[in-house]
Amino acid sequence: MKVDYIENKNDIVIQKSGIISLAKLYKMLELETASDCIDVKSNAGILYRKISKEIADTIPTQRGFYLWGNFNEKKFWTNIYLGKSGEGKITSLKQRILEELRDERAFIVKHFHTEDEIKAKSSLAFPIMWEKQYHKELPRNLKKYGTTHIVWATFEMTDNKIIEEVENDLIESINPISNIRRTTPPTHLNEETINILKEFRRNIHQERQDLNFKFNMI
Repeated sequence: MKVDYIENKNDIVIQKSGIISLAKLYKMLELETASDCIDVKSNAGILYRKISKEIADTIPTQRGFYLWGNFNEKKFWTNIYLGKSGEGKITSLKQRILEELRDERAFIVKHFHTEDEIKAKSSLAFPIMWEKQYHKELPRNLKKYGTTHIVWATFEMTDNKIIEEVENDLIESINPISNIRRTTPPTHLNEETINILKEFRRNIHQERQDLNFKFNMI
């Protein structure tokens, strides 16, 4: 993985950035009964967890922003969801993305099954938790449907207020379709926001040039 450093005089220093492809997960589900991976104890579910970890292992355990998105058949990129992570083993960029890939896997199963089929499989796999909680989370998870890649950028955080402003800046600037919570950003565009946008764009463009796995999204 190529590592780039961007230094500035402000409160965020971008340390690393990159992009991960979910192609291995799509290919794996093409060879399995995709809905079986919803059951974490099934062979498909165990394999899904293993591949998700392999993908996430390329991401550092640092703070950062990450952006779910997809390339269509013409390699045009769409922003789907922007997230923010903390630092450390539990809340790091690596762990946050890994947890979302595992816990919200319905977004990728929907490429192969209908929403009703996913609901039926989920209620069988987790009858108690489905009634208590999971049925409420499914609509949110499905908002990430269509994701083919996740681009990320880490930084050193020194001011939580600045980080929040950058997050609000990013959401308004790139308008990811699945971010429901919106807060008015500052009147001016932060230089830190521009730096992160540049890193996102650079990685997306590089992946576009190298893209050799065709996603025929439904």
